[in-house]
Amino acid sequence: MIKTNKKNGIVFLVIVSLMLTSCGPTPPKELQQKAEQGDRYAEYLMGKFYEDIKKDTLEAFEWYIKSAQQGFDSAQYQIACLYNSGTSDIVQKNYEAINYFMKAAKQGHVIAQCHLGIYYRDDLGNEIGYEKAASWFRQSAAQNNPDAQNIYACLLEEGLGVKQNLDSAIYYYRLAANNIQAGTYNVGAYNLGKKFLHGECGVARNLDSVLYYWKKVPESNENYNEVQTMMSTITTYGKKAILYLNPHEKTITANDAEIEMILVDGGTLTIQKGETVYWSSGREYVLSKDGETITVSSFWMSKYEITQGQIYDILGYENYDYDYEFFEDYNTRNYPSTGYGRRSFRFYQYITDELIKALNDLVPEYEFDIPTEKEWEFAARGGIFSEGYKYAGSNMLEEVAWYKSNAQNKIHKVGLKKPNELGFYDMFGNVAEVVKNNKPYSFGERGGSFTTEKEDFFFRYSNCYNAGIRLIMREKVQ
Repeated sequence: MIKTNKKNGIVFLVIVSLMLTSCGPTPPKELQQKAEQGDRYAEYLMGKFYEDIKKDTLEAFEWYIKSAQQGFDSAQYQIACLYNSGTSDIVQKNYEAINYFMKAAKQGHVIAQCHLGIYYRDDLGNEIGYEKAASWFRQSAAQNNPDAQNIYACLLEEGLGVKQNLDSAIYYYRLAANNIQAGTYNVGAYNLGKKFLHGECGVARNLDSVLYYWKKVPESNENYNEVQTMMSTITTYGKKAILYLNPHEKTITANDAEIEMILVDGGTLTIQKGETVYWSSGREYVLSKDGETITVSSFWMSKYEITQGQIYDILGYENYDYDYEFFEDYNTRNYPSTGYGRRSFRFYQYITDELIKALNDLVPEYEFDIPTEKEWEFAARGGIFSEGYKYAGSNMLEEVAWYKSNAQNKIHKVGLKKPNELGFYDMFGNVAEVVKNNKPYSFGERGGSFTTEKEDFFFRYSNCYNAGIRLIMREKVQ
């Protein structure tokens, strides 16, 4: 005899459920007797028998109603599902579905709580709806429901219905990904792997973490094939897989100007070989040492130096602080915008400020600036993908730079030489680039120019009389 008190109710459900799968066209006699005597567990299982075995949803519905009237949450949940989807015998009624989901959810039915959260999130789709959804997802997540844990993480990440909290979002993503009940799809593992791949939700890019979580994604997940392809790429290319698997380039439009930007992944770069300047007087100055590190956070930087044409398209006037004699032709739209001699100081004190102010107004979702000395050097050396080259992208200066020996005393169009490891052109040579140094409102130059001697090219030193602009941007913090 199977007793059906609350203590062993779950055992009863499991045992009788197994019986139902092999009982043939009629329910077990003991089960039917208990149901006819008004046992709510038995009434619920009679409903499951008629719904799953006999495919008679109307008879199943009647048994569920009897059980639900006695407060059995699983029966209330089944009624809600039938009303929610509708059948040939049962008319779809959303308001009744919500009513029964609510009854089951208030009794702690974990899946009903999740369904109720989905309803408030999707059907209402407003602030009140998101707040109610977050509340139900949180309750369901607390009962170890992996779907609720994953969805609640999404709400925390976006700040929908709950105060944005990236640390808490990652906590719930981890709960979902590592949940032994995640089973068929494990969406949490897929989502968390994406966070580590793209460096989202406050975590740094980490390919080991990507692989760890994506190995948990089962074949039944709709993204399984995509995950397998990307894991193969990671295994093949190592850390450079980030370049293949992430959107590292975007184009910013401001008025009629288009500026191509490249993402510089944050991290720590170790300088393989330091730099020392030897002055003509015989004195030497150590710029950097072997093994020294540079650490920066992620940012976007312009693929090319800002051109004369872009200055005109954004500001509406030309930069006249240069001499035409230094350009190959009079059509200077695709040449780097630059000042020369003393006028270069006016250029990056005035034109640069005007350009940044204009872009911050025209593209409000980003904050624009010029790079700091550290950011510029990190990007010039190739960032976390640095190959340790002597120059920005090569050990042969003529491959990557216009300098005194090959420039013929002329400024050249942007992008004609080989790019560096990250895809930036003209980091060395052509025109130097304005950078911020450690002093307030103080600027410097990096990268050398078309007038610089080969022996004077260094990552941390530039001595020339012209300057251009390479912009950086970061997403604006709301």
